[in-house]
Amino acid sequence: MRKKIILHCGAPKTATTSLQSIFNSMEDDFRKSGIHYLQRYPFKGEKYAVHEAFVHAKNGKVAAAVRKAQDCVKEEFKRTGAHTIIISNESLLHDPLIEGVSQLYPKAEGLFPILKEMFEGYELIICFVIRNQADHLPSYYTQRVRQGLSLSLSDYCGQFDLDKIRWAPFLNSLMAFFGAENIRINTFQDYVQNPETTIKILYPELSNFHLKNEKRHANSSPSHLALTVMRHYNKVMDFLFSRSQETRHKIQRHLREKQFPVIERLYPGSKAQLDPKSKEKLHSLYHQDLNDLGLS
Repeated sequence: MRKKIILHCGAPKTATTSLQSIFNSMEDDFRKSGIHYLQRYPFKGEKYAVHEAFVHAKNGKVAAAVRKAQDCVKEEFKRTGAHTIIISNESLLHDPLIEGVSQLYPKAEGLFPILKEMFEGYELIICFVIRNQADHLPSYYTQRVRQGLSLSLSDYCGQFDLDKIRWAPFLNSLMAFFGAENIRINTFQDYVQNPETTIKILYPELSNFHLKNEKRHANSSPSHLALTVMRHYNKVMDFLFSRSQETRHKIQRHLREKQFPVIERLYPGSKAQLDPKSKEKLHSLYHQDLNDLGLS
């Protein structure tokens, strides 16, 4: 029997942290059944080499990326005796939204052949979760503010042709390259309503497990006022450290980990919302995507 790799690759802001938390808590149970969850950060400050390989691939270091991934997976199968490895990394296909580019995952297709080469010789299954664009866009915008964005939500959305923010074109290209039979897609809404059932649909290999839902983790959502304060911090930092990107990145990490959580607690309130017209348009596009993908 060919060994299997299950690759959960997104999208960001679709309960990926929650899913990874569940998988972390199930590591010992998985191992007894020949399944190995390859954590992103198994030890503090360290990554499994395969996750470093994804970074290399996005940075154009293809040969190094392929070699590192192949070596890591081979070693993990040998070390654990597993028949299946699960890898979850929501950022491995680049960013879903790139400012000024009106499509989802505009850089992903360039990574498809690299992923195929990385895991050549194994049965490769790709899992993906989608979310209503009307909710996903504000949530992803919040993540971008934490990463250093200083634009308002309306200005951020103004960089895109919202009519082209669709899941179906990207996922159809994913299925065309890897084969539709190797792609598993579900929705964030289904996960929120019934996490265990949704996970077992995405991962039928886990159908015999009782998943430890009490371990689920959810990211917080700052208020509109908190985001405004955070954006002003970002704008000041951009001005002060415009000549040193390395220093700017270090400061942003400090803000994200230390300062912004305090701001979120100090300024509670309603979340940032899209204007009604944009929200209605994106909601309609999501239902078109569900129909096109056979998920309605």
